[in-house]
Amino acid sequence: MHKAETLAGVVVLAIGALLLNEARKLPYLLEEVPGPGFLPLWISFGILIAGTLVVLNALRGRSVKPIEWPSGWGIRQVSVLLGALAIALLLLQTLGFFITTAAFMLVVIYSLGVRSWLTLVIAPVAAAGVLYLVFAVWLGVPLPPGVFGGE
Repeated sequence: MHKAETLAGVVVLAIGALLLNEARKLPYLLEEVPGPGFLPLWISFGILIAGTLVVLNALRGRSVKPIEWPSGWGIRQVSVLLGALAIALLLLQTLGFFITTAAFMLVVIYSLGVRSWLTLVIAPVAAAGVLYLVFAVWLGVPLPPGVFGGE
């Protein structure tokens, strides 16, 4: 039996149970659409399942392979992604959702090695456009307009 893995699984189960308890206090549906309790409830179920699997694997004596952490190029990629995300968050209110999202996507795609200018222009603009349509138009989520102004 792997005591550390069992303990970790029990801690994850406790966190999942706590989240489930709190999520049940929020309304699951509002006006027949998912309410503020919808996502926390399903996330807590996922955490409970993950904790259960960790405990069961530890009790059976099955160990998970150690994670191979990135080095060199991988650390650079993670740093670029985190830096781009931090800058995007800082500029989101000023530049707005569409411009910030397209610029973030451009940096990420470029950092992954894509050098086709057609892809570097079309993919970020298309992704930002689809995300805008889904969240702002379809779901009615207010997004920062930025330099475009308006509501």
